[in-house]
Amino acid sequence: MPIRWHDRVFVTGQSSSGKSEVLNYLFSRVRPQKILLDTKGEFAIDDEKGRAIRPTRRTKDIDWEQRVIHFQELAGDLDQYDELSWEIMQRRNIVVCCHELADLCDDQPNRTPKWVRQHIRKGNVFGNGWLSGSQRPVGMPRQARTEAQHVIHMVPSLDVDDHKIVAPMMRLNDYELHKHLDEAAALAQTGEFSFVWFDRRNRHSGASGLSLWPPLPDDRRRAIIVRRTADV
Repeated sequence: MPIRWHDRVFVTGQSSSGKSEVLNYLFSRVRPQKILLDTKGEFAIDDEKGRAIRPTRRTKDIDWEQRVIHFQELAGDLDQYDELSWEIMQRRNIVVCCHELADLCDDQPNRTPKWVRQHIRKGNVFGNGWLSGSQRPVGMPRQARTEAQHVIHMVPSLDVDDHKIVAPMMRLNDYELHKHLDEAAALAQTGEFSFVWFDRRNRHSGASGLSLWPPLPDDRRRAIIVRRTADV
């Protein structure tokens, strides 16, 4: 997938649609220092030797020499997210992955902390990437809607309110997005785990910016360093 490590990427989909798998694949393949912002304690990360990386729960305890950082803030403390984002903005070439953007603002877009907003909007100036996702886009930070250079929608469609958020992000109307999702579903034997990908950069060159993708093949799944806690 031609995505630069400092891009803003947004992946959406229903529960068990493959959203997390795509995000974890993108997170696993980037080369710069990376941070998994694990807001629900869903994941475990293996290092290069297959050993589990110990999660860090407070910004002040982060070892910034680590190439892969697993940050868990299970209390939903918005101040902690803000403090972490401030620290990241003082550094260069870091890719952050958050699977549920709505957790960063307590499902209220207007409550997004200042430095979280700054990282979403301006982090790429410092080479800091942003991989993100949400099952409920209606509750995610507003900046994420406008700054995403890549929008990936997993099959099947979202709820009506969320669908209305994502369709404009992909420069589509409701009918067009449903049509493309149906076409993407046909690429998979089970009709699951395929997706529609919108690349805003291609849009500028006159192309539609849209492409349909089948599920990730087995070799790419094996390259994922992040595992769900239940599977560890």
